[in-house]
Amino acid sequence: MRFTITLKLLLAFLLTTGVVLVAALLLARWSFDQGFLDYVNALEHDRLTHIARDIEEYYLSHDTSWSGFDERTFRQIVDRHRPSGPRRGGQHRPPLPGPPGFGRPMPPPDRGFREGPDTMLMDLSGAIIAGRLPDNQEDTVSVPVTAAGVAIAELRATVQRRLTTPLETEFVREQRQATWTIAGIAIGLSLMISILLARTMLAPIKRVMSSVNQLADGNFALTAPELRSDELGELAQNIQRLASTLEDGRKSRQRWIADISHELRTPVTVLTAELHALKDGVMPLTMEKIVSFDQEVARLQHLIDDLYQLSLSELGGLRFAFSRVDMTGLLIRLLPQDQSSVGDLVIKSDIPPNLVIRGDEARLEQLFVNLWRNALAYTDSPGVIQCSAEQRGDRLHVVIEDSKPGVPERDIPKLFDPLFRTEVSRDRRRGGAGLGLSICRNIVIAHQGTIVATASPLGGLRIEVELPTT
Repeated sequence: MRFTITLKLLLAFLLTTGVVLVAALLLARWSFDQGFLDYVNALEHDRLTHIARDIEEYYLSHDTSWSGFDERTFRQIVDRHRPSGPRRGGQHRPPLPGPPGFGRPMPPPDRGFREGPDTMLMDLSGAIIAGRLPDNQEDTVSVPVTAAGVAIAELRATVQRRLTTPLETEFVREQRQATWTIAGIAIGLSLMISILLARTMLAPIKRVMSSVNQLADGNFALTAPELRSDELGELAQNIQRLASTLEDGRKSRQRWIADISHELRTPVTVLTAELHALKDGVMPLTMEKIVSFDQEVARLQHLIDDLYQLSLSELGGLRFAFSRVDMTGLLIRLLPQDQSSVGDLVIKSDIPPNLVIRGDEARLEQLFVNLWRNALAYTDSPGVIQCSAEQRGDRLHVVIEDSKPGVPERDIPKLFDPLFRTEVSRDRRRGGAGLGLSICRNIVIAHQGTIVATASPLGGLRIEVELPTT
C-alpha cells in the first residue's frame, strides 16, 4: 500500500486525537472514581451523624446510661440508617424497623441485617460498647456522640477505598459504559474531521504538484496562484515566480541564439559575397579587399573570443590569480593617451594615489578596458567621459560615466545581459556584440564586488564598480 501524505495526515490526526482522548478519559475516570469515593465517604460521615443522634436519644431516654444498650439494639440503629438499595442478587428490601423504646417494632427474628460499612461505638476510655471493625483498621471515619453538649462516646466506621454495594458498582459500570460510548463517538467524529482536514490541506498541495508537473513538461505559462496567507500560498507564489524566471530564461536563450546567429551571419555574408565576386571575376583582388577580408575575420574572431570568455565566466572557468594590485597605476594606464583615438571627446579623471586592492590584475584590466571601450563607442562627439575613484572603508569605488546619448530607463537593467544592445540597427560603426558588460559583471562577481548601471548626470550612462580591498 502506498503511504501517501493523505494517509500520513489521517494517521497523525487520529493518533493525536486518540492519545489526547485516552489521556483525558483516564484522567476523568480517575477523577470520577476519587470524587465518587469522597462522595460515598461524605455520605458515610452523614450516616454516622444520624446514628449518633439516635444513640443520643436512646442514651437520654434511659436516664443517661447505657443500660439495655446491647449489640442487637446498636445493630438496629445502624441498620436503620444504611443506604437503601437492592440486595446482592437484585432484590429490593424495605428499611428495617428501629430499636425498641423508639415506638418502632422489633424486626422478625429471621430477618438478617444488610451488608454495609463496619461501624463501632466506643466510650471515652476507648472500650468498645457495641459493633466491630476489622483488626488493625487505621483508616476510619469518626463522629462524636454527645448528650446535652457533652461527649459521651465516639462512632467509628471504615473508610471505603473501593466501591462495594451493588448500587454503587452498578452506577460506576454505567458511567464506564457511557465513557466508552463517548470515546467511540469522539473517535468517529475525529475520523470524519481528519478526512475533511486532510483533503482540505492536500487540495492546494495537489494544485502545486500540478504546476510543478507543468513546469517539468516545459509549460511555463501557469495560471495566477491562489491568494493564501500561509506557507502553501507562499510556495505557490514562489513556483509562479520560478515559472516566470524559466520563461524569461527560455526567451533569453532563444533571443541569444538568434542574436548570435545574426552576429555571425553578418560578417560571413560579407565574406561570402566578396569571395563569390572575386571568384566570378566581378571585382579584382586588391589590397583594399584583403583589408576588408581581414576586418571581417577579425570581427568574427573577436565575437568568438567574447563568446568563449563569457561562457567561461558563466561556468566559473575563468582562472584568477589574486595578488596585490595597484589600482591607481592600472586606472591611469588605461586612460586614453592619444587624442586622435578619442576625437572630440573630453577625458576627465579623478584618481587619487595609493589605491590598492587584492585581485587578479589581468582580469581587472580586462574589466576596465571593456568599460572604456563601451564608453568610447557609445558617446557622441563632442562629449565627455569621466573616470573617478575613491576608497570608502574597505571598499574601492570606481565610476566611469559619459555624456549623451543616454540609455532608456527600461533598458538599463538589461545592459548586463549577453548580446543586449540598445540600438536596434546594430550599426557596425559602434561595433561589438553586446558581450562586454556581461563579461564585466562576471569578473566583478568573481572579485566579490558589485557593478551597477544608472543614468549619468552628464546625460549618458554611469557605471559604478565596487570592489573589496582585501
